Amino acid sequence: MIIGSCRNGTVLNFRCRKTFRARFPQITIARDETQFARVVAAAFSQRRKTVRNSLRGLIAEPAFAALGISPAARAQELSVAQFIALADHLTGLPEKTD
Repeated sequence: MIIGSCRNGTVLNFRCRKTFRARFPQITIARDETQFARVVAAAFSQRRKTVRNSLRGLIAEPAFAALGISPAARAQELSVAQFIALADHLTGLPEKTD
């Protein structure tokens, strides 16, 4: 409750109906930052290319389906979590289950 007063001496009471709770975003970190940087740089290295074409030398096409990523997507359409999944796939580490 907030209590205030006006110049004429009237006391005002304000009640906040909504409560606000802080929410922190979930942060996902790549297991191998060097591999993550390599995947991101390769994905964005050429304009208007699909991730299938830009990552052709790094990731086999069946891996995209296994990770739930469309190979026809462009780099700007992928989320950070999807880039992390691609990098983790390259390092050969199993996916996190948190």
